[in-house]
Amino acid sequence: MKLLAEKGAVIALLLAAACLRLNAEEAAPVAGWTEAFDTDSWVERWVPYGRLADGTWAQGIEGHWPKGEKSIFARPEWWQLEEGAIRGTNFPEEAHAAGLSRRDKFARPFQQTGVRVRCRLRLGKVATARIRIGGTSPGIKPDEATDNHVAVVDVRPAGIRFWNGNRVLVAEEPQTDPSAGMDAKPKRQFKNDVLEQVSDRPIAPLEWHDVLYEVKQQDIRVVVDGEEALTYQLPHEQPIQTFSLEVDGDKRSVGKAWFDEVAVEPLPQE
Repeated sequence: MKLLAEKGAVIALLLAAACLRLNAEEAAPVAGWTEAFDTDSWVERWVPYGRLADGTWAQGIEGHWPKGEKSIFARPEWWQLEEGAIRGTNFPEEAHAAGLSRRDKFARPFQQTGVRVRCRLRLGKVATARIRIGGTSPGIKPDEATDNHVAVVDVRPAGIRFWNGNRVLVAEEPQTDPSAGMDAKPKRQFKNDVLEQVSDRPIAPLEWHDVLYEVKQQDIRVVVDGEEALTYQLPHEQPIQTFSLEVDGDKRSVGKAWFDEVAVEPLPQE
């Protein structure tokens, strides 16, 4: 009985410690970060990704981040330091954009405060520079994050495009295929949709621009060079969990874009 009591006390202490960590995280100031891309240390904080011409998924940097079970390492040509900034390159034979994902996720309080992203960027003549904020939500399964949402700003010479991609679980049925086995997962039906807002304000290529991108629950705001480019209100709250940059081209020629002084911070509380 004494042993059981001691075990119970230990479990209680562990649970209490977990609650204290949780409460401390929620109460602590929300810290942002800044990336200047001025030294090779960026490889410790970012993971490149994309698809090769044959469709193979590639991610990670040899010697720094793993490539994943079913992929190979990313092409080093995708992301290179150049003149104090980072240059992303997408080749015309590659269907997927060249991506660069921040390794650490947003702290949980960002979901309440909202997030402000600032960066400087420069476009090649045919490039799209992309800023992505992603996350999951429970949807119809309260105990499982089944639904995926991305809130994306595309900066292009033709203008700014905001789009919101959603993959939402709408139905789940028991597995009826006898060959699937006893432990087979239920069959799931997902719905995919994309919402968008476009600004035709042109963005001059080969020049540096200041971009501000804000996401708070349902509200989206994009400012370019001090002028508001677009606002949008989503029909749902956008989860704020992951952050990445991408560069895409027109699939006929090489697309290049440069990012510098990328900064993330919580929005001021009203």
